[in-house]
Amino acid sequence: MLLIAALVEEGFLVSVPYEGYFVQSFNNKNLKDLCEMRIGLETLAFKLIWDHRTDKFADTLATRNEDLKQAIVAEDKTCAIEKELALHATVYEFSDNELLLGAWKTLSGRLQLYWSLHQKAQHRLGARIDGHDIYIRLATGNDLNAMIAEIEEHMARGMQSVSDSI
Repeated sequence: MLLIAALVEEGFLVSVPYEGYFVQSFNNKNLKDLCEMRIGLETLAFKLIWDHRTDKFADTLATRNEDLKQAIVAEDKTCAIEKELALHATVYEFSDNELLLGAWKTLSGRLQLYWSLHQKAQHRLGARIDGHDIYIRLATGNDLNAMIAEIEEHMARGMQSVSDSI
């Protein structure tokens, strides 16, 4: 039972009272919900950290971006998804907000499924090799509004390609 509860918590299974457990599927509605939630959470995380970013934050982002690029070059789909999750987790980890980090971790299971669909829709084994360069530049830059706009645009680009494929 603990395994099932963990799968529900991670977003891989859906519990329907009096009916049972079902594998999570994606449709345009829950895709939209996921993207809206992620935009809200990531925007909040950047607002919390913006005036407190450190060299360690910038170095962690850069390292994780390089790790993601290596996984993409190696054509390791599973590793690429793990590295992309780690890259985006950085702002939550540095936000010093346990609830926000917990919400991110809860969302991560569904994001794994979303990124698998995104890779399939794009006919590739990972994100574009330069897909996060603008994100990294803005995350370490001086314009919070530009960062927030990039979060929204980044999600809109991915959501549209997945939406078209489901």
